[in-house]
Amino acid sequence: VTALYDYEATTDEEFDFQKGDIIAVTAVSEDGWWSGELMDNNRRVSGRHIFPSNFVSSANLDGGQMWTAALHDYKATIDAEFDFQKGDIIAVTAMPYDGWWSGELLGENRRVAGKHIFPSNFVTRIP
Repeated sequence: VTALYDYEATTDEEFDFQKGDIIAVTAVSEDGWWSGELMDNNRRVSGRHIFPSNFVSSANLDGGQMWTAALHDYKATIDAEFDFQKGDIIAVTAMPYDGWWSGELLGENRRVAGKHIFPSNFVTRIP
């Protein structure tokens, strides 16, 4: 997502960012406080991962890439699918009409090569 405004952290879990910064979202929460990390390695602070979702926008990121948040846990049932957990962020790469979309988990540590299919009814679009 892209920061719309500057933000100064008020707790030890939050991180500062500036308008225009890119933040990789790792989890969303209904309370409006998301988890993620600043993509600027020089300014990223270990252990600080919370930020206010109303200070960012996913519009026009990666040329219009659509991002979704998992509404429920999902356990893959075939080889091409991947497991995910409620709150995970998934970048959508294709949306066939059958309801089984293609994409990848944002968290590289859990991403598995060759596994890209997931059920669209388990996610919601991140505005």
